[in-house]
Amino acid sequence: KEWKTFQRIADALARLYQISDMKTNFTEIITWFNMPDPIARQFGIYIIEVLCDLEALTDDVITGSIEDFKQMFSKGIQDNDGKVKVSSFKATTQFLINIKDEKNVLQFSALIEIILQNLAPLIQQGEDSVLESLNYLTDTHPKFWKEKIEMLIEVICKIGSDKSIKSTMRSSSLELIYSLSKKIPAILRKSNNFLNMFIPMMFQLLLEIDNENSLPQWEKMVEEDESDLENMFYIIKRGFERLSRD
Repeated sequence: KEWKTFQRIADALARLYQISDMKTNFTEIITWFNMPDPIARQFGIYIIEVLCDLEALTDDVITGSIEDFKQMFSKGIQDNDGKVKVSSFKATTQFLINIKDEKNVLQFSALIEIILQNLAPLIQQGEDSVLESLNYLTDTHPKFWKEKIEMLIEVICKIGSDKSIKSTMRSSSLELIYSLSKKIPAILRKSNNFLNMFIPMMFQLLLEIDNENSLPQWEKMVEEDESDLENMFYIIKRGFERLSRD
């Protein structure tokens, strides 16, 4: 029941694992992760996240246990317990970010569909750290999304259009597409959903002000200082500038 205590133990264990035989220790982590108690599963996946932060998972450990990693991340992202699910998102993205060889990253492309299927519900629950993790992943390995670019855009459009989600989180979701426009523009230009879903959504969001029929409100929007990150008008205006530049 005392997660903070478990977290401190996990931090210490990860540092010990860093200076020992990681291949043997990984078996222990798998055992914890497969336990019925959700706090044990969270404990196991959190250790993976810390090991990634410490850059303790070498290429030979990853390649030697690649199927175990795939199964762990897939199972964790779809876990019924919200805390396990969020921890699994963070561990998965940090794990992929730390892989230097892009070919090894692409071996985990089967996770994309699972990630995207579970993304919107987490965002609706206010888990903004998940988006932050995905943005880091997109910056580091943009080609990870290549095979499922249409699905990614569809999910981002769903999040971006949902007015029940905070503007800052909707804005953060759009960052994934802005990053792709800079990193892999040719792939994005060829996407049907980019042209037929994302761009029309951007124009629709540009009109999102408190009273769209109020001329004084529009005049105020045009003349005001563009520092309001909560205001969708300015968020989208800057988004168009970035897309056109990239």
